[in-house]
Amino acid sequence: MYVVPLTRAYRQMLDAAYLLAQRVVDESGPEAVGWLLAHATCYDDLLVAAATDLAGGKPVIIDNAPAMCMNRLGVVVAEHNLHDLIRLAAGLADRVVGAVAAIPPSLGDRLVQVRLTNRNERRVFDEPMRWSDILAFHTEEELPRRTATLRELARQPGICRPIARRARRCDAGPGPTVRPG
Repeated sequence: MYVVPLTRAYRQMLDAAYLLAQRVVDESGPEAVGWLLAHATCYDDLLVAAATDLAGGKPVIIDNAPAMCMNRLGVVVAEHNLHDLIRLAAGLADRVVGAVAAIPPSLGDRLVQVRLTNRNERRVFDEPMRWSDILAFHTEEELPRRTATLRELARQPGICRPIARRARRCDAGPGPTVRPG
């Protein structure tokens, strides 16, 4: 399947996460960022499995309950600092894109059972959807929403260091950057 828009949406989300990570005052990062990235990694793990099953001709059910389970997300947040979560999210983004790219375009119309659970861990949706519609929603709605949240958190005082109005030249070269390793 065509993955350029998906790749771009992930890149924008990860760029926002990298920027926030470079500006946070505390290594652990804002709690909201940890929860958002924990949810993203859990959901993206489900997408990899769904895309792999679809490409393999297996029946597919996407049930986001594990990505909405507060206990599970709490464990993920407790076990990883902000930089670890970003690396995890970046690795899963690559896996999602790779798994989706392996799906023949002819399977875009395949119906997939989708079960969605809200933050209160209540099922709010249980219907079949076309794979291409699921992918479009993820690319055009979910990833941009995550990106906007990360950008907004990066602007909040007290969470991040202020952005300098003018960059000063530094002969020592650029500072360290956070990239998946």
